[in-house]
Amino acid sequence: MNGFINYLTYFRVSEMKHKNKFDFCTKTGKIRSSFIFLESGTAEYETENSKFSLSAGDMIFIPCGAKYSSHFRGENIRYKNFICVFSPDFPSNAQNSAVFPMQVINCKNIVSSAELDEISTLYSRGDFFGAAAKFYSLYGKLLDKMDFAVIKNSTSPIEPAVSYIAEHVSENFRINSWRTFAQ
Repeated sequence: MNGFINYLTYFRVSEMKHKNKFDFCTKTGKIRSSFIFLESGTAEYETENSKFSLSAGDMIFIPCGAKYSSHFRGENIRYKNFICVFSPDFPSNAQNSAVFPMQVINCKNIVSSAELDEISTLYSRGDFFGAAAKFYSLYGKLLDKMDFAVIKNSTSPIEPAVSYIAEHVSENFRINSWRTFAQ
């Protein structure tokens, strides 16, 4: 893996079905990240700067904060939405769509519909921990396919602050002593 595996602190699965078309637009930005797997139909996702096309069997990652519109077409459109919150954030708050971009993930040969159905079934039966554990295993595989070029060389401004706290845990200190980390 890319070394960016995080703790899954929120997880939900929803299965969506539409007869022949469905349009969605968020102007305020998503509050959670999503991995959407298109089972049937086609979809287009648009951001201010990018456009993504999906067909059955494709998956798209939508980061927390992303503002986008989506347009689904076809008969009997079906998709699964795996909604997540990861903690701690990726370096430099990679949940920000400018750092960790919306992207189509080539998940062929790494995930099957049967695996996703199993996660969805576990979730719908109330086995949230089982569903989250299966998804977490899949998430590791998805990370290997995602484009991390933007964040591979970044460092989090919080890392030096955490190191400072660990080294000085027994001392009395004030927020003013941390100012050098915020600059």
